[in-house]
Amino acid sequence: MANGLRIENLAGRWGAFLLRDINLDVRGGEYFVLLGPIASGKTLLLESAAGFHRLSAGRVWLGGRDVTEERPERRGIGFVYQHSMLFPHLSVLENVRFGLRFRPLSEPERRRRVDELADLLGLRQLLDRRTANLSGGERQKVALARALAIKPEVLLLDEPLSPLDSLSKESLREQLKALHRQLGTTTVEVTHDQVSARTMADRVGILRDGQMLQTGTMEEVFARPCCRFVAEFLGAENVFAGRAERDGGRTWITLETGLRLLADTELEGQVGLCIRPEEVKVSANRPPGAANAVAGRLTDISDRGPTARLTASAGGTAVRALVTKPELRALGRSVGDEVFFSLPPSRIWVFRE
Repeated sequence: MANGLRIENLAGRWGAFLLRDINLDVRGGEYFVLLGPIASGKTLLLESAAGFHRLSAGRVWLGGRDVTEERPERRGIGFVYQHSMLFPHLSVLENVRFGLRFRPLSEPERRRRVDELADLLGLRQLLDRRTANLSGGERQKVALARALAIKPEVLLLDEPLSPLDSLSKESLREQLKALHRQLGTTTVEVTHDQVSARTMADRVGILRDGQMLQTGTMEEVFARPCCRFVAEFLGAENVFAGRAERDGGRTWITLETGLRLLADTELEGQVGLCIRPEEVKVSANRPPGAANAVAGRLTDISDRGPTARLTASAGGTAVRALVTKPELRALGRSVGDEVFFSLPPSRIWVFRE
């Protein structure tokens, strides 16, 4: 069973930037993705776990071992940066072997490990080439092989796909998934790419301004964000503020514009709420018996390939829906026309504002 990574009450200052009271428990064999905007502290958190920075407070554990005071090279952590940081004067083979030079391994064992990774990552034909002559995707594969050659307890990936074009990104993502299935190495990837998170992650953490806001499966965080920032960062689009009041055993939320919505929540008082655009239903006529059927006038129809995003103004509130192209054609409405947007109460998520 692979060892997990546990971070307890981690804090540190680097210039004006703070990591504040970070707690994170990555299970053994898990693929965990850290999501957050640029300059949220994602890379600093990885580097702190790897031992590259001195902490102001907190502990770092690998399995049952406290590694807070251990030197980076003794922690058993593999690290791959956004830019592969290979040695340009060395061949692919020499780069992959680099971390093994301090390991108590025989030469046949070193060669066997390199051969295994070369086969797993499709590097067999590149071993004698200089890294300067490789494509971006090939360089990232070499960096991965170098990090995995030492058989790390935990693999840390800092935006490994961001320098690549879309085709190379998709190919390497598939290889990463296959590698993780085969090797089972506990992995933490930093990214702002939600496609990567949805494709790769067992669980995710949302980081902002040096603070961990929420952790959970992608579906949990996606459907039940803890605050306005997480909702907007994950693309909820319909994010509002209002006042919730109980009336006749039900909860009504009055938005700042006066629009009143029914929601399945026990919260009262000042709240935030969100509903994802794909959960909003659109019709040309008021649907009979539908809760939260809001009349609005279409202000925008945005082509999204196989889908379209519709925006309507409903009493000063902009509501957005995502529909398929057949649904758009069946709707038969254009910008300026009246439509009805239905916001199912069960799909509205309410949080403390």
